[in-house]
Amino acid sequence: MNKELITYLIYECEDLQELKKQIKTIEDEETLFAYMNNYNWDDGFEIPSIALKNKHCKLATALKIFYDAGGGEALMEKSLMRGSDKWAKFIKSLYAQIVENKYEQGVVGYSIPLSKLKIYRLGKIFSEREMILITDLEGNDAGIIV
Repeated sequence: MNKELITYLIYECEDLQELKKQIKTIEDEETLFAYMNNYNWDDGFEIPSIALKNKHCKLATALKIFYDAGGGEALMEKSLMRGSDKWAKFIKSLYAQIVENKYEQGVVGYSIPLSKLKIYRLGKIFSEREMILITDLEGNDAGIIV
């Protein structure tokens, strides 16, 4: 993991074009996950969208982005994903990519941020493909805050 790069991106990089370039060129899963763990969602969906296209984006990072963007609420209230605003489009697209296995499991772990009751309820109605959205991933803890 490149802690210096994460620190630079979070605290020092003020140029949006430079930030985009750096996110595109991150070369390991742990650095990408750690940056997204520290991402300020007030800055919108553009940077997460770029991170999701990075070839080192694995399932843990995709799930992290999904839940941090409000995917948990969308799962509990499917009607939220029927909207046409930017948020709904982002969540629907990422949902589809995750259940279609676009992201392979890497070395980073991730714990689904839903209560056991919510996971149980969703597990009762989810298809086998959708279970990936509510299954914890074992692996390294790369979510440090720098």
